[in-house]
Amino acid sequence: MGLAELGLHPGDKVVTWLTCKEYPESLILHLACAKAGFEVISLDSTENFESSMKSAKLLILSPWESLEGNYRIDYLLNHIPEMSKTNAGSVLKSNKFPELKGVIQTGFSTIRGSLKMKQVPVYAQLEETTNPMNSFEVKANTPSFTHYGSSHTQEELVSFATDFAKKIGIKGGDTVVNTLVHKYPLTFGSALGASFVGAKTVFAPEEDGLSVYNAQHAKVLIVCPGKAQNIKAKGEIETLVIGTKKKENIELVVKTLHNKGVKAKNVVDVDLLTLKKSP
Repeated sequence: MGLAELGLHPGDKVVTWLTCKEYPESLILHLACAKAGFEVISLDSTENFESSMKSAKLLILSPWESLEGNYRIDYLLNHIPEMSKTNAGSVLKSNKFPELKGVIQTGFSTIRGSLKMKQVPVYAQLEETTNPMNSFEVKANTPSFTHYGSSHTQEELVSFATDFAKKIGIKGGDTVVNTLVHKYPLTFGSALGASFVGAKTVFAPEEDGLSVYNAQHAKVLIVCPGKAQNIKAKGEIETLVIGTKKKENIELVVKTLHNKGVKAKNVVDVDLLTLKKSP
């Protein structure tokens, strides 16, 4: 992704405000930022918008997501009115957020003062895309992923991804089904780990995770307590990863699935996969 071409440098802050359905955009973005050494702040609402935007160099958002009777782009224009006077693709200058260099939006229509996300990627040569994970390296150990106050560096994410592949025992050709939303570190870290070994990740945040698991002949299913409640299919899971740090929640998920006629050969202790919070 050509974020560096927009004038960003290692250590710069990128704020994302995407929908839970935008997995490809989110994963491509986080991978690009992790490689380049940018800090990523993921927003869920307007609550932390202004504090997160302080010193931010770039904002990436879903413009047409509903927000309090309007759209996110309307909220943004109220805070950055200069966008309406800036040609699409031109350098944006904001009085309220003076360090902001630009806005990238995931919509298909042209919006003044912003770039379409599809215009940003810089396409690598064929030999560079054969197995890009072999050359994955950390450019700078700045916070790469911040969500609900928990920050993780690129070094931690890459270390987690490597450990994930080893501890889960996945290999090239395996499939991991993930039912979590894309904003969690576990989601990005597990997808990154799967890609390291050539495994495939299938995201199913709104579907019955076990139905997708069965259809994909998958090896790993990642759930959280809430997603376990939504499972209606029956079957046996090779490896179940539960996205929670509380032991009682792990036991609750296993019991819930058992009562639904679902068995798991291996249940991964979440402590094995917990990303340590940066000081």
